Amino acid sequence: MGIIKDDLLKIIDCARLAPSADNCQPWFFEVENNIIYLCHDVENTAANHLYNIDFFADYVSLGAVLENIHIQAHHLGYSPKISLLEKVRPLAQIEIIKTHEPYFSPLLGAIANRKTNRRRYSKKKISENIQTEIKSMARENNLNIHWIDDPQMIKKFAKIISIHDYILWEDRALRENLVRMLRFEKKFHPEGLSIDSLELGIKKHAFGPSIKLANYVKLIWKMLGIGSVRHTGKTVRNSAAIALLTSPGKHHAHTYIDGGRIFQKIWLNLTGKNMALQPIFGTLSLILNHRLGRGGLSAKHEKIQKEITAFFHENFLNFKNETPIALFRVGYAKEPSAISGRKEIKKILKKI
Repeated sequence: MGIIKDDLLKIIDCARLAPSADNCQPWFFEVENNIIYLCHDVENTAANHLYNIDFFADYVSLGAVLENIHIQAHHLGYSPKISLLEKVRPLAQIEIIKTHEPYFSPLLGAIANRKTNRRRYSKKKISENIQTEIKSMARENNLNIHWIDDPQMIKKFAKIISIHDYILWEDRALRENLVRMLRFEKKFHPEGLSIDSLELGIKKHAFGPSIKLANYVKLIWKMLGIGSVRHTGKTVRNSAAIALLTSPGKHHAHTYIDGGRIFQKIWLNLTGKNMALQPIFGTLSLILNHRLGRGGLSAKHEKIQKEITAFFHENFLNFKNETPIALFRVGYAKEPSAISGRKEIKKILKKI
């Protein structure tokens, strides 16, 4: 029995709700009969820059897309056969086969409710049961979760994570990419980041004018960097836990795609438990850049990168031999002030 067109659209509608760095949504789909082709939208995604080395962040997002497809397809009574390809277009082939009656997946409802929450979290400790469940999800898929919930260690991690913001605002390519993705107008945006989602409080009113003025007064970029470091430090300190998801696989697209599927599964599980989560990809990018010896940084920024890498290698057992998939903070918090929009299906479905 073939796939019903309405079901196909439901599957793709669910797929497009996956997370992505700066909400760039680096994907589109092509469909032929009962096969969905997932393609990496290289032309419209963030550049292959320091914070997206070899598109690793994109691949983690594309893995989340595949996990959403898997969950929705099973919910509708189909078994998706997912094959990763050694291509960009298409990147993966998903054959949708009708095999069983529809059944409810407990993670399905969490897909629409999942969101990045950049608020400060409650420091209420996360139960051992939840920690065990999350670690089991990783272990069952040959991944590992490094978990930090000691308040003093969280403070140390907050300090080291926050200093990467100096690079974000002082490196021209990085800040231009960030500014390109920011949305200041009070209206729906199908992509990019609403300024409200950054949880800057009253500082958001000065943020836009400061960025415009910084193009003429370069010292303002440095001031924005200092302010960003302080804000990130306070935000990360107010977390119940910091977690690092890693893989034994090598630095390869498939490693990040497979890891992205499990990261999404973990995120959905936590969402279903009314917990908040914020990915922190900039820090991992610096670590990867150092490991791969790509360079491209000033002497000052090289020093920051080396300090961050050394700290993570010292504080996460065996991390030197693992590939980082996702670094994230977890806790309990109020709903975020704004959520990211999504492109319409007609914009990402190229062929049907």
